[in-house]
Amino acid sequence: MIIEWMLNLGLVIFDAIFALLGVLPDLSPQIVTVVDYVFDFMFDGVSLAAVFVDFSLVKIMIPLVIGVLNLDRIIKTAMFIIKKIPIVDIK
Repeated sequence: MIIEWMLNLGLVIFDAIFALLGVLPDLSPQIVTVVDYVFDFMFDGVSLAAVFVDFSLVKIMIPLVIGVLNLDRIIKTAMFIIKKIPIVDIK
């Protein structure tokens, strides 16, 4: 029930943000050109990196690196949950 309430609240906030974005004025063509130019640089950099790095490996390694970097939090959370089970009797 709490999760459902949180999801509904998230949807309301999401809808409110997009309702506000519809009221904003359009950007000038110069700003749009600059943003396109920046995105072109970023995508060119990614395609250049693809020459040196296999992206199927990157798709596998990113979750593993995030998990290793957060291993202490994962272990603390697992131990907190295990300690709450009375049958296990871990102090």
